[in-house]
Amino acid sequence: MSHSHQFVALFGLFFSSCVHAVEFFADALYWHTTEAIDWVYANDQHLPNQTITYKTLSFDFEPGFRLGINSQGNCKAALYYTRFHTHSSDAVFGNVISGFISDRIANFPNGHFFQAGQINIAIDYNMFDVDLSKSFYFGERVIFAPMLGIRGGWINQKIQSTFQGSVSAVENVKNDFIGLGPKAGVDTQLSLFCANNTDFGLFADFSVSYLWGHWKIRDVYVDTTPATVRVIVPSRHIGALATQAILGLHFNHKDLSIKLGYEIMDWFEQCQFFDNGTGAHSNNLVLQGYTFRLSYSL
Repeated sequence: MSHSHQFVALFGLFFSSCVHAVEFFADALYWHTTEAIDWVYANDQHLPNQTITYKTLSFDFEPGFRLGINSQGNCKAALYYTRFHTHSSDAVFGNVISGFISDRIANFPNGHFFQAGQINIAIDYNMFDVDLSKSFYFGERVIFAPMLGIRGGWINQKIQSTFQGSVSAVENVKNDFIGLGPKAGVDTQLSLFCANNTDFGLFADFSVSYLWGHWKIRDVYVDTTPATVRVIVPSRHIGALATQAILGLHFNHKDLSIKLGYEIMDWFEQCQFFDNGTGAHSNNLVLQGYTFRLSYSL
């Protein structure tokens, strides 16, 4: 049985035994990405005191979404899909050298400077979650819900850089990941006001997941000398640890629920490209920003 069919079967069994009502929800995401990628460095060649400046990519806030279905009651089952796509670009002028390893190999031992460089990066995040939780009530205002689940999906990163000078070059780097594994966490809720089918308060959710993953890493460099370098890393089958947390406000009125929070997700050692100075990298991928949820129960 495929992993997707196992997800559906597990969700269906738990859902049928626990369901009291069905809640459909949609999250509007407004996130930005943090990932340490020093894609180029420039040398001012002012002898005898030279200054080398590294340029690191930065990302702006961009929209995404999360869609799902959730059962209601003391025991809950949830199935949802998260989609986030972001991109960034940059340019530099001067005496520059690519920050990736293929350029170093192509120009060893007599390297040369480019006079200009440009880069574009795209990160495509797609993740499916199945969560099973049980709610415990402490008085009338505090809810504590431990959660176990399964997470699976893929994160693809594509980098294209171009350089111009006495020699022109194009370099393409791919860092693609796919994985599946368990997750655990806890959801908490504090009611500050509750009356007339209306509830308002705070919520804080935390989870950690560990996905058995597969990485596909490629780096291809082509220049006008002509020279071609292909860096092909053997498939990596290692675990991927991720933590996730969100803190915010909730408002419930009858069958309608609204949540607004700030969410942060840290994927450890997600970016594993090779640079031309220190070799292999294992940089964290951090996604964070505002999450607005609108849900309705039937």
